Amino acid sequence: MAFIRSLADVRAALERKGDEISRVQQRIDATEEELKNVSFSEAERTQIRRNLERYQDEKKYLRDDRKDLQVKLDESMFPSVRLD
Repeated sequence: MAFIRSLADVRAALERKGDEISRVQQRIDATEEELKNVSFSEAERTQIRRNLERYQDEKKYLRDDRKDLQVKLDESMFPSVRLD
């Protein structure tokens, strides 16, 4: 039963990571659109670009987490057979 709960936990965590990635992507899209459509001073543009870089870094971090969770799920579902 713990195995099933563990798999369910990992799958739920994967789903949450996917949702977080989607939210960050929406922020990236909105920020890029804002840069295109609104006139800003150079200082404001610099700040917006920094925010955009921060969102992209966050997205990369979340993707790495999701990849780690997927590996954990795969290892749980398909444990490697050791021939010692």
